[in-house]
Amino acid sequence: MNERAIQPSTTSAPTTDALLALSNQMRADRATIARLRSEAAELRQTLREVEPLRHSGLALGLIRSIEGAQRRFGRANHIGRQVARWAANGTLREQFGFWRAYRATRLKRIADGPEGAEPPAEHSRDRPLAPVALVLDYQIPRPDRDAGSMYMIDLLDRLLRRGFSVHFAIEDEFEGDEPYRDSLRTMGVQINDASSGTDAARLIERLGEDLALCILTRVYGGGRHAEKVIDHCPAARVVFNTIDLHFVRVERQNALAPTEETALIARQTRDRECRIVALSDATIVVSTAEKEILADILPLSRVSVVPLIAGGDPVDTVPPFGERHHVGFVGGFRHQPNVDAVNYFLDRIWPLVREQVPEAKFEIVGADLPQNLINRTGKDGVRYLGHVRDLTGWLHTLRMTVAPLRFGAGAKGKVISSLAAGVPCVLTSVAAEGMGLHSNEALVADEPAEFAARIAELYHDPELWSALSEAGLANTRGAKDRADQAFDELLLGLGFSNNYALSGAHP
Repeated sequence: MNERAIQPSTTSAPTTDALLALSNQMRADRATIARLRSEAAELRQTLREVEPLRHSGLALGLIRSIEGAQRRFGRANHIGRQVARWAANGTLREQFGFWRAYRATRLKRIADGPEGAEPPAEHSRDRPLAPVALVLDYQIPRPDRDAGSMYMIDLLDRLLRRGFSVHFAIEDEFEGDEPYRDSLRTMGVQINDASSGTDAARLIERLGEDLALCILTRVYGGGRHAEKVIDHCPAARVVFNTIDLHFVRVERQNALAPTEETALIARQTRDRECRIVALSDATIVVSTAEKEILADILPLSRVSVVPLIAGGDPVDTVPPFGERHHVGFVGGFRHQPNVDAVNYFLDRIWPLVREQVPEAKFEIVGADLPQNLINRTGKDGVRYLGHVRDLTGWLHTLRMTVAPLRFGAGAKGKVISSLAAGVPCVLTSVAAEGMGLHSNEALVADEPAEFAARIAELYHDPELWSALSEAGLANTRGAKDRADQAFDELLLGLGFSNNYALSGAHP
């Protein structure tokens, strides 16, 4: 690509000639990208044809050559998209310097290798067939406590099932983590943290050019290592796994209760999160709403929706309406949107519900409930059940769940878990955002009086309850297959193909 053609004009306003030159350059780039995509498709077809010979020594060299070429084509495609995006959002001058400092050096090392150096480990005859994947996050996932952890376990399982050798590195360690570590080890995940003697930064340096795929999870978890991965692992595809868009959540929180501190955090989080999206080869979000948000900010970024799924399969049998009572809320209370939601519900909605359904109880489930909320339980029909490891039995006793969230982002695990158990949910539009729910699958209300009225209606109407239960349950069936398909399409778009799903590579 011609550097002079993409450098910004030094004048305050671009000239007509400069704009015409940039337009011509972008048109040429698009033609190049179209050619590269066509060649990549042919390469993928070749890879599929040689799949039966994957374990043959005669085919191994050919496969590696094709995979290397495919990675280089994908990189060239990505650079073209970066330039077009920077031109579109007016940050071409700033971003070009940053890109040149990190990406140009990285691409040169991929294409040429360091002068006089020995061939990298990826070309060794002894290199294992399984490609190496590194997943970076801030803590060990605890799938019985929060939806983000369930999502992480699903992601690790997908990588293992597709034949990757999976490393998982974390920043922080907490008391009580060991059973969760053991569970990951049983899956086949290699855990790296301070206690193992290899923290994330050292592991990135050690893996180097052997790393095929790096998944940066959360903006201030794995996301803090974006530049280091790009610098030390030139052959790796880099994926930003947002869990949810943190800046959207903080901006909405600040809109409800503005403070200078929250406004500053929102700006800093937006800047950092968008920078990681720009640096990454692809970004994973869990809802269509978040994909649309990123499309507005970074219109040419590669964003894939890999939906959140329930912790277990949807239930086959659902206890009937007459055997159920009460209203439930589930969530981890280290997550500020959940704390706000319960306070809001008790202040503004529950008193109205009690007037219409005096026999109903409100049951709260989840770890780390703040003391000020604990003080509000044990009266007025409010109960706190603490942390419940298996939600299924509790959900089967409820007539409905509620998700009165006023701010947040991403898909809501509490809603998915409820629908997968056949339990209808009354929720705000924030809680329903981007999840593709229809009016026959859940009841959406934003004003306190309307929210309370929907609870009362559902509490007393067995026909409405049955219709919502069946439709919500149907919505969650097949979710795992849809998530797997979306993840496979993401890997394929990054240059990985089905030959990475090695038969028998993982027990």
